[in-house]
This record gives sequence, structure tokens and C-alpha cells, in this order.
Amino acid sequence: MRLYGTNPHISKWHWLTAGVLAVLCVMGLDIVTGREVSFSLFYLVPIGIVCLKVGGRSAMLIAGLSAAAWAEAEVLSGTDYSHVAIPFWNAVVRLSFFLTFTILIQSLRTAIARQHDLARTDVLTGAVNRRSFFETLMYELARSQRYGRGFALVYLDLDHFKQVNDQLGHAEGDRVLVTVVEEMQKRLRRTDTVARLGGDEFALLLPEIPPLAAELLIAKLRFELLESMRREGWSITFSIGLLNCDGRVEDEDALVRQVDQLMYAVKRSGRDNLRIANAWEFLNTSDPDPIASRHAA
Repeated sequence: MRLYGTNPHISKWHWLTAGVLAVLCVMGLDIVTGREVSFSLFYLVPIGIVCLKVGGRSAMLIAGLSAAAWAEAEVLSGTDYSHVAIPFWNAVVRLSFFLTFTILIQSLRTAIARQHDLARTDVLTGAVNRRSFFETLMYELARSQRYGRGFALVYLDLDHFKQVNDQLGHAEGDRVLVTVVEEMQKRLRRTDTVARLGGDEFALLLPEIPPLAAELLIAKLRFELLESMRREGWSITFSIGLLNCDGRVEDEDALVRQVDQLMYAVKRSGRDNLRIANAWEFLNTSDPDPIASRHAA
């Protein structure tokens, strides 16, 4: 789990190394300034940073190093103790304090990450929400333009969903939505994005996939979805638009409009179908009807 805002280009090893060096710097300052100036609170800085950027376990290692560094700094500064056990006792107390601080920061990190995930996830189905989907689409379009790798954009609408809601109740309708998302997540790659845009409309983003592979994948997915609906006794079919993108269309809003038109063209032509187009070709035609349309085998 990555904390929102963490720079993905800085590895965990870099953060961990920086944490170790920071502890050594604080220790050095502690030794140079002697016993009159306290630097104890500064040990919390590398512990907190490593906890936020790397994780709780690594932060506990930094906490142990900080406690040892603090104890060593006192010894090298010439601190005298009335009993030989006192420095060990102090080290244990400081370690306990550092570990408690680490646990608190890790709890905060987990809570922030959970809130971030909730803000990007549809509560009912577990699919990503509309906002998260469009952020991912913007990123994928930029990556496609930079590296010349194609991707596919899919819009999917559930036919007769309102009928299921009206006849069987909203609880059963929720089961339909959850089942659809579970089936899509099970059949698609881990790198693919499944999003619920609202109501019974879903979107898929398939990065780095050739057009033919995307068509075969979505045709098979549609077949599996129909089978799952049939097993549950739901009279649900699927109107699907598939848009193959190669980066030549630079506006994500234009891509969304295109795939939305494809999906609604299926709706107008009788539903329960898959319609496919290339984004660049579709941009240069005003008539969606000539675009390939087919039933999954």
C-alpha cells in the first residue's frame, strides 16, 4: 500500500538509507554538542519519514538504531552513571518511546491510505469510481503518447437492469452489480482497470493491448458475463462499446465521447451486442453505423 503523494521514482531503499544517515547525523551532532544541548527529539524525524515512506517494520529498525545511537552518543560524550545498568535501562525506555511513536505514525499512515482508497473506490462493488477512472485514463493516454503503446477503452451497460430492480428488489439489483464486477475482475488482467461510472454503467481500461487481443478478450468477457447472469436467473444482457486507442487522439474527453457513442449505438440497434472501433478512424467519421458490430460467439 503506497501512501498518496509518495514519489514513485524514489525507491524504498533510498528512503531507508536516508533514514540511517539522518540518525547518524543526529548522533554526530549529539556527540559534538555534548550533554548541555539535547537532540533527542530529532531522532523522531528519520523514524517518522521512514515509517511514512517505507513502512512500519523498516521504521522499527530505525527506531532501534536511534535508541542505540542515543545511548552511544551519551557514552562518547562522557556521561557518568551511578550504576552500570542505568544506560541499558535508558536505552530500553527510549526504544519503547520510539516504537510507540512508530506505531502511532503507522496507524496514521494506514488511516490516510484507507481514506484515499475509499475516495477512489465504489463502496458497493469495490470497482474504482468515476474520478479515479478518469485520472487513470489521463495517465494512460499520456503514457501511450510517450511510448507509442496502444490501449483499449470499454464502456459497458447492463440491459434490463431496471427490470431486475423493479421485479426482484434493489438488494437483488445490488447483487447483480457486485457479480458483474467480480466476474470482470476475475477475467481481466491485474493491470486492467474496472470502474463503475454510476448506476449500471461500467468502464474498463486495458493498457498495452493490441486491437485484436482486446477484441478477443472483451468478446470472451461478454460471453462469461452472460453465462454468469444465466446461472443466477437474471435476464441481464450487455451493450458494450470497445474503442482501440493508439495515442493519436490526444483528448481523453474525445475518447470518452467516442466509446460512449459506440455503447449507445448498440443500445439503439437492439442491445446485447459488442461494437468496436478505432479511435483515430472514429474521429474522422460522423456515422457510427459502419463501425464493426458483432455478437460474441
